[in-house]
Amino acid sequence: MAALEIIDWPIAIVIAVGHEIAHRARTKALRELAEGVEAGA
Repeated sequence: MAALEIIDWPIAIVIAVGHEIAHRARTKALRELAEGVEAGA
């Protein structure tokens, strides 16, 4: 979107960083859930 000048570059960077943080948190939560399921099995 920033390349098409729909949004400014600083906003695009903030969105990308936020997306990466959310992705890592979600991945960690899923990994911990899977470990809990394996431990209970």
